[in-house]
Amino acid sequence: IPKARRRGVASALLKAAECYANNLGAKAVELEVHDANERALAFYRAQGYHVGGVWRLGVMSRLLGFSAVFRLVKSLR
Repeated sequence: IPKARRRGVASALLKAAECYANNLGAKAVELEVHDANERALAFYRAQGYHVGGVWRLGVMSRLLGFSAVFRLVKSLR
């Protein structure tokens, strides 16, 4: 939702999810983002996530509209 952008909502939600995972004893949080979602990739990197793996889609990329999925990881400890 364009009106909600740049107001800290996503950062607050992500922080809450990370705190919840930490309270459950998780050592890290992992998520997946496709390569065409540059805004999300930049957001997660700014939040301390790094690329922990990449899945290349090959011929399926034409059908799906993106060519890879990044596994992003952030250590909680």
